Amino acid sequence: MHSRRTLLGRLLPSLLLFTFISVPALHPSAVPPVQAALHLTETTGTFLGYDDDAGVVSVNTRLGLRTLLVVPETLFVLNNRAVQPTALLPGDRVTIRYRFDTAVVYEVFATREARRSGVITAVRANQIDLRIGRGVTLTFTLDARTRVSLEGILLDDETVLVGKRATVVYEPGTNLLALSVAGQGLRTGARITALDTVAGTVSIGGRVPRTFVLDDTTTLRRNGEFAEITDLVVGDRVTIAFIRDGKTLRAQALQARP
Repeated sequence: MHSRRTLLGRLLPSLLLFTFISVPALHPSAVPPVQAALHLTETTGTFLGYDDDAGVVSVNTRLGLRTLLVVPETLFVLNNRAVQPTALLPGDRVTIRYRFDTAVVYEVFATREARRSGVITAVRANQIDLRIGRGVTLTFTLDARTRVSLEGILLDDETVLVGKRATVVYEPGTNLLALSVAGQGLRTGARITALDTVAGTVSIGGRVPRTFVLDDTTTLRRNGEFAEITDLVVGDRVTIAFIRDGKTLRAQALQARP
């Protein structure tokens, strides 16, 4: 046994050396290339213009004027919707992501907005009228992206805003596209103490317990989703935007969470 260990001890270095020499080295072409991560630089500033012939955009940043290259794959987004580069106007606020070494632009995110406050006088399928002064009414266009709320609660029925003060954030232009409409009204909050699904009422506690009537125009939300009165649970924490109709309190929007 001792002689076998001695023999192996003598042969082992030679075997290891033979193994090391016998393994062929990989040619560089046989090694799969490593895809380098795309490192983009981000800058913000004011959009100055787009030159279609030269294929460049000009932006005024805190570091001065930058002129960057536009390619067919460049994505332009204005107020959360994809647009053509010609849709951007001087003065738009932009965030641009581009390659620093080539100056090629990958993404341009632009915002263009203004705001007006007044009283909503009419609500139609895709329009609202906002009286901003004596004899001056602006008509704003609504689309699927317009966020319409009352006291911070997203509405299912915007007609409850008629007669209420509101602030409209909109995209200046010929159609005055509304980005958001925030209505103001009476508001309270507490936990639900009782529900009457037949009478359509919700009672809340607090220092002054109150009962609110729900009707077909009331927007109900629970955990951010549209809901029915049967989805509400005693003990839910609720925020309610309401009006007084004589001695009756009518809920126009209710938001609940456990």
